[in-house]
Amino acid sequence: MSIPIKHCSINKQGKYEVRKSVNGELTYFGVVDNYYDAQRFVDALKSINWDVNLLPEEFKKYLPLKRGHELRYITRLNTGYRVTKNLNGKTYFFGIWPTEEEAKEAISKLIEHDWSITYFKQLYKPIKMKRTKKKKIKQRKKNQRKKEVNGVKVGSLSNPIYSNEKPTNTGSIESTYNKKYGGNN
Repeated sequence: MSIPIKHCSINKQGKYEVRKSVNGELTYFGVVDNYYDAQRFVDALKSINWDVNLLPEEFKKYLPLKRGHELRYITRLNTGYRVTKNLNGKTYFFGIWPTEEEAKEAISKLIEHDWSITYFKQLYKPIKMKRTKKKKIKQRKKNQRKKEVNGVKVGSLSNPIYSNEKPTNTGSIESTYNKKYGGNN
């Protein structure tokens, strides 16, 4: 059990939300993934008397995005900035951009072209994401399937396990057991 951090509460996702009353108004300062970073973030805010304009660059990633004209379409992710927009009751995905500035630029171009999906397809070049652990495991399993055992590829159709031929009966179950384990039953 961790010691509670003043001005922090844990949300449903298990992340630390930083809030404090400033000038009689409850102010939201952001969300942090873990206890250690939350403690460092609160300490940094205390050292500058809760003035976010003086906050060191390493902590600015925890600040909430200001909801302005373009930023209302942006969601910050671990991998970049996702752009979404509701059009005719449906939510459309307009890509993940590496930086907030690139996402803003894309939004301004999309607004100029009235959120045209065909224009978006010309505009968007997907960023390369790091392979996730799931993908690595899937690739590892795929590579294991390619291995050969006694000159026969494991998992291939040439493997007798997967052939349509019926196995020949070499004797009863008891005689097979005796041959394998060397006993007489």
